[in-house]
Amino acid sequence: MPAVGQLPKSVLDAWVAAGAPVTKTKKPVQTGKTRLAQAYRLLRAVLNVAVEDELILGNPCRIKGADKQKPRERAIATPEQVAQLAAAVPDRYSASVILAAYTSMRHSELFGLQRKHINHKENSITVEHQLANARWESQMFAPCKTESSQRTIQIPADLMFYLESHMERFVPNPDPDALIFTTSGGLPVTRERRNWFDTAKRKCGLDKFVFHGLRHTGQTTAMRRGATMKELQRRAGQASENAAQIYLHGSAEQDRVIADAMSPDVELCLGLMNQIKVSKLT
Repeated sequence: MPAVGQLPKSVLDAWVAAGAPVTKTKKPVQTGKTRLAQAYRLLRAVLNVAVEDELILGNPCRIKGADKQKPRERAIATPEQVAQLAAAVPDRYSASVILAAYTSMRHSELFGLQRKHINHKENSITVEHQLANARWESQMFAPCKTESSQRTIQIPADLMFYLESHMERFVPNPDPDALIFTTSGGLPVTRERRNWFDTAKRKCGLDKFVFHGLRHTGQTTAMRRGATMKELQRRAGQASENAAQIYLHGSAEQDRVIADAMSPDVELCLGLMNQIKVSKLT
């Protein structure tokens, strides 16, 4: 049969008779600018060691700026949009949206929270690890991203009250190790179990918004309420090559001031969310 670039009718008929199956394809490996810059830094570091060990005469990685990346601008949400998202997701996840927006926690830190990390008397949350995408319970948690990521975050009293209500409804297990957020089947909320957020953001007309944008929202809100750059870095648990010295200047006392200053934003957001939920029932 001559090569005509078409499948024979017999092959197509057999494919249709089999139910027109479609094979799953793997997602292509991402090669964005950030990943390329990270790879270049790693390669240069390896070759620097080779130079020190006199295995090569010089490091060929000399392209200026190849190890730098400019992070893309992240969309942030208004209190109204946070309220819409919190009302659009299933009730068991509403508190996670509010917390993400007003604590600046990473999503892996947020969904790794346990009862023992919630201090009701001090209105604070302690981050000591992050949720890992593991199948086995023994591998459920991973160390924090950096040493600075282990921290205590102060939150407004209104937000703690709402979190307590969430725990009464969705965390029946009194065990200190019980997860604060789980699926309806009691499973950890790993990456592959967060389709509910994608559904909610489409309902709210925020298709391009990502869950990580809530972390940026929290930082922007704290900044507008008077937090300095050092205090923002402490609150978000961010670290860089120079972060060790920066974090020495942050204090839990000032974090409380920041949390209290954010109280009007949280109060507005919670009120709007409740109005949206009530309107759905009427």
